[in-house]
Amino acid sequence: MIHLLATSAIGAAHRATLFAAVLEAFFVLALAEFGQREHLMLMLMLMLALGDLGPRAGWGERISIGLTAARGLMLKPYFTVIPAGIILARLARDRQWQRLFDLPNLVIGIALLSYVGLIVLVHPAYLNEIVPPARLVYAAYDGHPLAL
Repeated sequence: MIHLLATSAIGAAHRATLFAAVLEAFFVLALAEFGQREHLMLMLMLMLALGDLGPRAGWGERISIGLTAARGLMLKPYFTVIPAGIILARLARDRQWQRLFDLPNLVIGIALLSYVGLIVLVHPAYLNEIVPPARLVYAAYDGHPLAL
């Protein structure tokens, strides 16, 4: 994350402000919740957002950003709305619809499909034995999607 900020095209004052805000949000405000899935997912999604602030990164860095963001979504799959929002905001801002197929976006899609495929092929019992009781415990999942 520090490398992405250091190589970003934003000014030094904005970069310092963003760095201070990230430190505060991740380490001061979230101190009691540090390391929880939501906290980690937010940190990983920030990598995706920061990947757009600088000059065009190399393919290795772009793959790494996509894999890092995908790991965040594997922790909380229903938070897919976050990268989808980032991607759609970029599309609306730039009016370049081919950016939908940027390498980090493709990596996220491939990683998530592979993750679901791995669960189905290697651990199908997870879907039959773990998910149904979890749905009973977390009754909110049975509610209206807006209630989540």
